[in-house]
Amino acid sequence: MIHADGGGVRGLAALVILEQVMEVANEERRKFGLPRQEPWQMFDIIGGTSTGGYGMQSIRVRAWLILFKPYCNHAWPTSDASRQM
Repeated sequence: MIHADGGGVRGLAALVILEQVMEVANEERRKFGLPRQEPWQMFDIIGGTSTGGYGMQSIRVRAWLILFKPYCNHAWPTSDASRQM
């Protein structure tokens, strides 16, 4: 089970962490000759609220982060978080 609460940057932070977890898991899978998986293929239950919930349920976490970035740049134009995505 995986769950992410929060809207805006809190939800975004959870998605960035999830993306990193997925990269590590998929690197281990690659070592054994197994194909990449997305979160919906690894977790039995996925949930959350607001940005975190929408992102957790999306097919590809990176795609959701790319879609969300312009909103971060608009809401927080000088934020380090919006530049690092």
